[in-house]
Amino acid sequence: TQDNGSSGSWVKDYLWGTELYPRVFGLDLKRFINCRFSMTFWQLAGFSFCYRSYILHGNVMDWGLFFAALSQYLYLVKFFLWVSVC
Repeated sequence: TQDNGSSGSWVKDYLWGTELYPRVFGLDLKRFINCRFSMTFWQLAGFSFCYRSYILHGNVMDWGLFFAALSQYLYLVKFFLWVSVC
């Protein structure tokens, strides 16, 4: 298929596609970049924005933002548990 083979770029070939799961010293780079790094940032960003809004508006809680951050947090906890089991 077209998604298999070489594109001419070593970096793109190393991180591209579902058939190529790059590993360095046993660490799955694709999972680390897509799951660990970006999902952890998403989790921290939700509560950071909620806290910043709380401080900016004079210690008034924006409950919509809080529950959005909480629901993202719970979703990502489930995600990380699911990934660690697989």
